[in-house]
Amino acid sequence: MAQSNNNNSSRRRLLSLILALIFISIVSTILLSSKMLRNIMMMTTDYNHNSYHSSNTPITTKTSAAICAIQKQGLKYVDEWVDYHMGIGFTTIYLYDNSEEFELKEWHSKRFLQQPTTGSNRVHPPVQIIHWPGTHAGGQQLPAYSNCTREIQKHNNTHDWIAFIDLDEFFVIKDTNKYPLITNVLDSISSNAGGLAVNWQFFDFNNQTKYEARPLTMRFTRRKQNNPTNIHVKMIARSETIKDVWPTPHEARYKNKTIFSVRNKEYKTVDTNGDTVKGPFNHKVPTDVLVLHHYGSKSVEEFRSRCARGRATVQGGQYDKKTYLACQSEEEVLAEWRSKEDGTEIFDDHAWLLLKERVPAYNIFETQYQYLWPFLSDESDSPKKYINTMSTV
Repeated sequence: MAQSNNNNSSRRRLLSLILALIFISIVSTILLSSKMLRNIMMMTTDYNHNSYHSSNTPITTKTSAAICAIQKQGLKYVDEWVDYHMGIGFTTIYLYDNSEEFELKEWHSKRFLQQPTTGSNRVHPPVQIIHWPGTHAGGQQLPAYSNCTREIQKHNNTHDWIAFIDLDEFFVIKDTNKYPLITNVLDSISSNAGGLAVNWQFFDFNNQTKYEARPLTMRFTRRKQNNPTNIHVKMIARSETIKDVWPTPHEARYKNKTIFSVRNKEYKTVDTNGDTVKGPFNHKVPTDVLVLHHYGSKSVEEFRSRCARGRATVQGGQYDKKTYLACQSEEEVLAEWRSKEDGTEIFDDHAWLLLKERVPAYNIFETQYQYLWPFLSDESDSPKKYINTMSTV
């Protein structure tokens, strides 16, 4: 009987030891994970441009490229869009905020002005915001682009190239081994070209009806192979040659044969094949070097919000609600979209893969995030909120 008691006591001690070891292992894993996540977040908020790139990404260009963009009610999308484009090599982003309440002011202050940084970075953060409220007969997009262009040129063309895109558009480099950064692509463009035209790759609603606080590039990964809207282009222009973006947001005019022109050349817009592009369309739609993923509709809920918000070229409330699809009911929007499905959608996650590579913090959405946090449809939530929360676990 005594031996039996001794055996039971030994088993209990062994079991207690095993449980203690398991507990210590779990706690160590959590602490290590938390430390790693904090280190990742330090990289996403670092002012140093190079910090956005993974350690094995060579940076072999001295070219500087900026983005000029205008936004309204885009607060929940702006972090991902900024992180992504800084990650592929843009050095500065000029964001014109068309909201009356200046909705980006607090966001910008918390992210870029309240972080530990050097004096020079505090004065010149990688994202600069300009309050640009009010209305304009043709919308505020082109006036904002003109102002941005003039300001860059006024300061001795501090950027070699200027891109003009929206917050639902993401440049995608198709071969990052050959062109690690957007500036590597731009270095390959002929010096006789005034600007580069980049074709859309349009992504529709992917059967999503509600907003989810996940990255845009993760949520939408299917597109029609031959969407007719893909003939549209957006511009990346040389800052020394561009006069303005005109008469649409899809084309540029250059300083040709004037006293302001450079070497008196007549500049033109080309695509990545070197072919001349005239106007807002390129029917050849080259896709082997650089494309522009356009998440133009998003979910039904997000698409319908356009009716009240308006667009950069159309003020809210000025739509013909009888004909503009975004002003119709959810059932009508779904019926219209589904009637256009033809079975040619293809899977394309190039943008999401590139975001995860260049800003590793976003990998959390495929690991801890999906187990610990619900996908909410609250319009006030944003993907960055969850990254920030998880980084302090």
